[in-house]
Amino acid sequence: MAAALFDLETVQLSSSVTVKRYREMEATSDRNGLTDFIRQRLSERYIAPLQAVPRKKKHGFLMVASACLLIETLESFYQGWDRTDQGIPRRDILDACKPADSKRSTVSAGEIAFCYFFQREPAFSSLRPHAHDFYVHVRCGILHQGETTGGWQIQRKKEDADLFDNPCLNANRFLAEVEKALSAYADRLRSAAWDDDIWKNFRNKMDATIEHCRP
Repeated sequence: MAAALFDLETVQLSSSVTVKRYREMEATSDRNGLTDFIRQRLSERYIAPLQAVPRKKKHGFLMVASACLLIETLESFYQGWDRTDQGIPRRDILDACKPADSKRSTVSAGEIAFCYFFQREPAFSSLRPHAHDFYVHVRCGILHQGETTGGWQIQRKKEDADLFDNPCLNANRFLAEVEKALSAYADRLRSAAWDDDIWKNFRNKMDATIEHCRP
């Protein structure tokens, strides 16, 4: 009975945009409206709640966990992936992100997402050589075990301190740079033509997102 009453059009994709409103903007190729929407959706889910926490009550592990979720989400939009738990054949992975172990013929999209993200965003250049270890010991360590592994450490230093000083990750700087990466994605969307790949992948990801809203 509940499923029969379900109305997909009324589902809130962000605090101000429903599925219906999203489809209206998509139908009119409203690049500015859609750009504002995705920035709002991702910011209010992953960044704004942490910014509202008093400084003394913030914790680096939660900050990094949220930032990792946002990185994986952002890369899914860049690539047009509907999910990140599927495997990518080694031959389809960009050379800079192929694991050192040549026996790994298939790698999860989630792992590759972090390497692609670090390769694209200049602020994360210090993490590029450690992308696969980061995925295992930070992303998976925190999200699955509630702790980092492999000797990685998380500290809350000042935002102008180094992002990464092996093995220490600066949570304040990390979250701040991920927020900038979200702004950069929004800027790229706003300046791109509607038929560019970045918009095609955006629409593919949003189609999958909306389908996932169904009961």
